[in-house]
Amino acid sequence: MVNDVVGGGVERVAYINASELSKRDDYIIGMVTCGKRPDFVKPDNHFILRDFRKKSKIRGVFGFLFNFRAMLDCLYNFKPCIIHIHAYIQFSPGALKALLVYKSKNKCVVIYTHHTFSYICPNDALFNYRKGCKCIKCINGKYYHILFDICYGTFFPSIGKFIQKRMYRQIFVKNLIDVHLTPSNFVKEMLLRSEPYLKIQVIYNPCIDKIINHIPYKKPGKIVCFGRISREKNFSTIIRIIQNFLKELNLTIIGSGPDSDILLKQIHKNSPFVTMSNIEFINKFITHDELQSQISDAQLFILPSLTYETSGLSIVEAINLGITPLVSNWGGMKETVDILGVGYVFNPYDDESIIKAIKLALEYRLQDEAKILEKAKHNLKIYTYNTYMLNICLIYEKSLKEILA
Repeated sequence: MVNDVVGGGVERVAYINASELSKRDDYIIGMVTCGKRPDFVKPDNHFILRDFRKKSKIRGVFGFLFNFRAMLDCLYNFKPCIIHIHAYIQFSPGALKALLVYKSKNKCVVIYTHHTFSYICPNDALFNYRKGCKCIKCINGKYYHILFDICYGTFFPSIGKFIQKRMYRQIFVKNLIDVHLTPSNFVKEMLLRSEPYLKIQVIYNPCIDKIINHIPYKKPGKIVCFGRISREKNFSTIIRIIQNFLKELNLTIIGSGPDSDILLKQIHKNSPFVTMSNIEFINKFITHDELQSQISDAQLFILPSLTYETSGLSIVEAINLGITPLVSNWGGMKETVDILGVGYVFNPYDDESIIKAIKLALEYRLQDEAKILEKAKHNLKIYTYNTYMLNICLIYEKSLKEILA
């Protein structure tokens, strides 16, 4: 169950999960999405629900039973014994209510992979968008803080988020989820602070099929950023630093999102002639293969996120191309750098800290290339498709035994 299979992050992991299972004879795969059907899923096993956020905002807030009947029909047509949720916000509380009704009358196990902080944060990010800083006030389940802090950015959207999340919470407390999966120990710790008795297992999300065995050609001084272009990603800070303090370097930013226009204005303000600029902004979604082609010749990858981030798939992808990662010193980002044993951390609110990390990474670039090749052979294995599917299937098999016992 995922909103779509086209995109990065959640969508890519769900695509890998389902497509790898479809190759096995002992599983029959069905998918519920708001988007198009992937080629590996049979038409009769693909169910399209409406994304309740794309129409009326009022209906999105108060339409508790939106998609309820459609989701129930999907479940009784396919009759799953394992339900794996990768994303649920797009389907509305009504869809989760349908899962609860189905589960109450049928033997099944519900598994949820936490790709975001939605379960413990009313605005999904552990981030105050109005103040521009990290926030964990609501992880105790008392979502009313969003009404006082207006942390979703403005008043009425914050009220809408509060109402939505209260609806979801009423469903979750009825034991809808049997197994919680997290992509990092950091997310697990945050969840346990909210609900100490949750059954949680850490399974690192997959993002590579082959582990690096040589370093591709690197363009001296090339730095890349990629991901969703939004305020919390903090790409504007890197643009400012390159424009004002590290003009000899070249920055490539890849992605799209709500702050794309802001970044474009910032880039062209000091660089009115695009051909003369040392900053390139590829403002669109590109495929995984296209992304690798665009970034493979970079020396450094930088992620200056102001929020915690649940994990670090972009960090893994960078290292697997022989690129040195530089990331904010907290959350899933720091954990990934620590696990892989390569990279630098900084305080994203401190320009000097960022500049120092960039200069250190460039200075020790050759040593880090050797370190990447040495450590990648072992440390990257937990992020491969094979390892992920092995862990997922073990959970499925254990769950099936419990159902049939």
